[in-house]
Amino acid sequence: MADAVSVSHLTLQVKDIISIAAILFSPIIAVLVAKYLQNRKSKKDHKLYIFSTLMAARHSPINDEVVRALNMVDVAFCNDEKVRKLWHEYYDMLNNEGLNNPVGYKARQ
Repeated sequence: MADAVSVSHLTLQVKDIISIAAILFSPIIAVLVAKYLQNRKSKKDHKLYIFSTLMAARHSPINDEVVRALNMVDVAFCNDEKVRKLWHEYYDMLNNEGLNNPVGYKARQ
């Protein structure tokens, strides 16, 4: 009878294996979730920076900060085809020689 008791103490039950797995994998899962959330926040902040920069300077001439923000549109919005399409339309309009005059400047506003 004593041998049966000592043997039963050495065997692992399913709940013990699950507990050990939870202890081992919980920190790894927590780090992966935190990294995912941090990446998502970083992408959102980047898009918000571009938007706020462009909105703040929408009535002023183009300056270095606006040019940097415009150059980052393709990178920050790589998964948003509509934004990229509109950006390229705007870029083509900026490079249109027929619009680089006072009348064309008013049309771009």
